[in-house]
Amino acid sequence: TSYTVSLLTRRHANAHSWGLDNRHGVPRVGGLAIIGSVFTLALIIIEVEQNLFILIFGSLLVGFIGLLDDLGLGRGPTLKLLVSLVAASITIYATDVYFALIILPLIDGAIFHAQIALFISIIGVTGVTHAVNLIDGINGLALSFSIMAFTALSVIALSSDETSVGYLSLLIVGACIGVLILNFPSGSIFLGDIGSYFLGFLGAWIATYLCFKNPEISPWAFLTLFAYPVVETLYSIVRRVWNGKNIFSGDELHLHFKIVFLMQMFKFRSNVIKISIFPLIILNFFILPPPLLVIFAHNKIHNFSKIFLLITIFYIILQSITSFMIIKTGENMMICNFKEKKDP
Repeated sequence: TSYTVSLLTRRHANAHSWGLDNRHGVPRVGGLAIIGSVFTLALIIIEVEQNLFILIFGSLLVGFIGLLDDLGLGRGPTLKLLVSLVAASITIYATDVYFALIILPLIDGAIFHAQIALFISIIGVTGVTHAVNLIDGINGLALSFSIMAFTALSVIALSSDETSVGYLSLLIVGACIGVLILNFPSGSIFLGDIGSYFLGFLGAWIATYLCFKNPEISPWAFLTLFAYPVVETLYSIVRRVWNGKNIFSGDELHLHFKIVFLMQMFKFRSNVIKISIFPLIILNFFILPPPLLVIFAHNKIHNFSKIFLLITIFYIILQSITSFMIIKTGENMMICNFKEKKDP
């Protein structure tokens, strides 16, 4: 369904020149296909509950603010952050779903206070929403990560007898696959802010819901599930603050951009297909273990906070290694170019 809707959306966007990426001239509204197919099938297949309608409202709200940006009508990152906070607040308060028990890392303690738990839940949903948007930098990355994440959520939900949430997660997986066919590797349609915000918001709320309904599952297990985008976002914020830049300013220093840059420097620039495929394969190799760990051990490991800490350290080391490789490779290329200019 999403594949068909994606084709129709791409054709309409190209024909009427709306929602096109300024750099590539490609429609940025692939998220419309995901939203349309997911909610249409959900209302048919899944038993309609009040929480589902509230979730639809919240996710459409963040999706709409992303769509404005895709259409060139955006009003900056601050407004998107505020709308995401409002959507998360409305959804969490209206559904009364939040991280009721938050285990503090590295110590034997926990947060039971409802208001603090609600605040942390709102920040968590908002943060994951923007984190998934942040990794949507190369073809297929945000979609492939979402397929992994929602597959894990569906397994946890169905194993916990949360069939409605499990089926919803599976519908999202199918919708992502449909758009991925057109997005990777050809890049004939982009997910867009509407898609990445929508997927991030839904994933964060479903994780919160499953944790609320199943207290035996640690919130840190779900944070581990979203470790890659979350750590990438936190790393980017620290990097920009350290360099005296606005935390909302865009750059090309994210891990996915650095891997693409390394591929280009290692003589792959002549083959566009290799530049599109290999970085995603490499990244998926690094981001697949956390979802797999959560799928098979979400109810077996009780101290996921330490695992998340180890994953965070691993990603920081990976960021440092790629940065060092870029610097050294760039220096070597400059030396080689200098020698070539000097040779008769």
